[in-house]
Amino acid sequence: MVKRLLLALVLGVAALPLAVGPVHATGPGLSIDDVTVVEPSWPDAEAPAVFTVTLDQPVATTVTVDYSASAPAIRATSGTLTFVPGDVSEQLAVEVLRRSSTANDESFVVTLSNTSGAPMADPWGVGRVLNSDRGGSWSCQTHPVEVWNYASVPTDFGPTAEEDVSIGSEHGCPSTDTSDPTTATNRVPGPLGTHGYTVEVGATRSRASTVPWPNPDDTRPFVGDGADVEASVATLHITGPGLDLRLDGAWATAGARCVVIGDPPSFTSASRVSGLVLNGRRIGAVTDERRIPVAGGVLWLNRTEPAGWPYRRQSAVHLVLNGSYDNHEVLVASASVYAPFGNPCST
Repeated sequence: MVKRLLLALVLGVAALPLAVGPVHATGPGLSIDDVTVVEPSWPDAEAPAVFTVTLDQPVATTVTVDYSASAPAIRATSGTLTFVPGDVSEQLAVEVLRRSSTANDESFVVTLSNTSGAPMADPWGVGRVLNSDRGGSWSCQTHPVEVWNYASVPTDFGPTAEEDVSIGSEHGCPSTDTSDPTTATNRVPGPLGTHGYTVEVGATRSRASTVPWPNPDDTRPFVGDGADVEASVATLHITGPGLDLRLDGAWATAGARCVVIGDPPSFTSASRVSGLVLNGRRIGAVTDERRIPVAGGVLWLNRTEPAGWPYRRQSAVHLVLNGSYDNHEVLVASASVYAPFGNPCST
């Protein structure tokens, strides 16, 4: 009875026809199972839904049964299955079609009819097609060193960025694991450089990866999938008016995971600063979040922003300088993972 009501909902009718041959709800005869499949990830891919038709016991004569199925989610099909004496199971395949990315889960029915040689026990097989697309995508950014320069006079769209500088930064999720083993001295151009600031950077590394790899956007989300990003520098030296900042290393990582399908992702992050020396005072290793006033601004160590949805950015060093005419921010070992367009943990 429950299956009959489900079939009525799938087919959009009040009742199902009974003219499919002798039907025995609980007795010997032919029956077909129910199948759940995930739709293809791209139009030309194959995702057959394979149904098994069974006889409850072998018979001494040949048994035949017709089948048919038609629905928007599948390619219409029909045919005849033949059971030779002693055979108890046969299979039929229904081709599932790739639907639009906004399609919901869909269902269809395979109907058995016109039996010969055996009665019918269950003539309806329900196929369920799960949408393979997720409700959003991951976005990653890694900044071993990133300098943002903002004009002092805001526009209608907020502050105007001028001559931003990136050293070893990567955008994309996933992106190639990149590293630069060379040591470079970079005099920061633009407004920050004109105020006498210099940034010396050692080896840098950027990494972003996803689970699954390499492209999760066309796969149905599952518990445990997500994204991870990492950024690091081997050494750093920033000098400027009233500021001398040195460190022997900075590292940050951020990650997102699907914990409950349909819920927002869970974010994690961590960072550390090694061998920190600020204006001649040795501070050493720092793993907790600290806010230290410096000349012209504030030095954030191991800064996490924000606390939750829709993104997480972890920066080992976040230097904010507020000048008389413009503002500047320097991010060192900064890793960000976003979910800017929908929820990647939903369908």
